[in-house]
Amino acid sequence: MESLKRKVVDTDTIESASGSSSSSAPSKIRKIDDVGAEFKELRRLMELAPDQIGSTAAEFHGHFDKIAMYLMNSVAMVVNDKHYYRLVEIEFYLNGGKHLDVFTHSDKDQKTCGEWYFHKMNGSYKGGSYKGLDITFGRHDTCFGGILVRGIQLSNDPMAIIIEGPCLVVDQVLKHTNSKMIINLVDNASFSKSTFSETSLLRIVPTKQKIIRPLIKCPRYKINAKNKMNQPKKKKKKKKKKKKKTEHTHKNKDTKTQKHKNTSKKKKKDKTRKTT
Repeated sequence: MESLKRKVVDTDTIESASGSSSSSAPSKIRKIDDVGAEFKELRRLMELAPDQIGSTAAEFHGHFDKIAMYLMNSVAMVVNDKHYYRLVEIEFYLNGGKHLDVFTHSDKDQKTCGEWYFHKMNGSYKGGSYKGLDITFGRHDTCFGGILVRGIQLSNDPMAIIIEGPCLVVDQVLKHTNSKMIINLVDNASFSKSTFSETSLLRIVPTKQKIIRPLIKCPRYKINAKNKMNQPKKKKKKKKKKKKKTEHTHKNKDTKTQKHKNTSKKKKKDKTRKTT
């Protein structure tokens, strides 16, 4: 019987090549977390704890670069077994060890490795324009990690429109899987959290890439603005402005008061005259 082998996708032609090997032993269904030789290096990189990566910014950046090169040049994201996308923009979030990142969600799901994590708030999936999808690379004992998928493009068409933005990426996944909401997809029996699953509605597969694209690196999107937004606003004490009473004001007031007194006296006199 033929042993199971992962298909390797040529992202330029979407022609997949699968190898087979004859064996007298009965075929075994591979476990979800058994990713095979194609993903061993990627999995090894993603599973490293922060203290194994290093302690300096340069060491962490170098580590992220290695994972990014693999994900953006050697992997295709497959949706519903029909739609093949390459990852064109990703962001790294890691919180643990010497790499403290307050912007990581630090959800318990981000302590896993090689799983899909749809963004949550208070235990519920985010909706509207706040939706997002990560590939996790955390560890249950040391850190939270998520690689945010910010942009995808159909892999068989270099001129295809780039779907840009975390929310739009999730919308595309929901559209291709006929899911109204994230919960509908996650609860689907054909969906697996493992990014390395061979049968899930959403998964990644290795590609036979002809071109190695260089990485273009930049700061994470809107992090500075978010940082400012998260800072507690200092309450300013409103100082009561003391009105300066000028001599002119006093004169006017006194004049008005004096005039009022004079008028009252006059009225009294008039009234007295009338009654007399």
